Amino acid sequence: MDDDIASGTASRVSDLVRQLTVATDRYTDAAAARAQVDRTHLEALSALMQAEEDGVELTPGRLARSLRLSSAATTALLDRLEAAGHAERHRSERDRRSVTLHLTPAALEDGATLFMPLWSALIASLEPFSADDLAAAEKVITALFVATRAATDTASP
Repeated sequence: MDDDIASGTASRVSDLVRQLTVATDRYTDAAAARAQVDRTHLEALSALMQAEEDGVELTPGRLARSLRLSSAATTALLDRLEAAGHAERHRSERDRRSVTLHLTPAALEDGATLFMPLWSALIASLEPFSADDLAAAEKVITALFVATRAATDTASP
């Protein structure tokens, strides 16, 4: 492929990803407002969901590092999550001195209510594309995700 064409395409893809990120952030902010919670609440729920999908025990310390929060801020966040019925703290089965965090069925139900409209719209938008198109998109999005994570790690204090 011609370098000028590839460069222009890469620039357009980069700009579209930026626009998608802004649009997704706006949706998340609107969902948080609708649920009367703050964005950090939703980010914590997302981290809990990811940990459960990955089969990883999430501790308050790991959550704090993931969200870049202090111990005090994490404790306050967990208190709010529990008060809302979205999370529970349990003693670890592996180490009874450790506490693990878990989503509640209410959190999953509330999350589905908030994010199903976006999820459905995204899935519908992909229907016209072939499996090969989606496989190529997956490779590109994965590369962008890895690059963004690496850049975030270097930009963090």
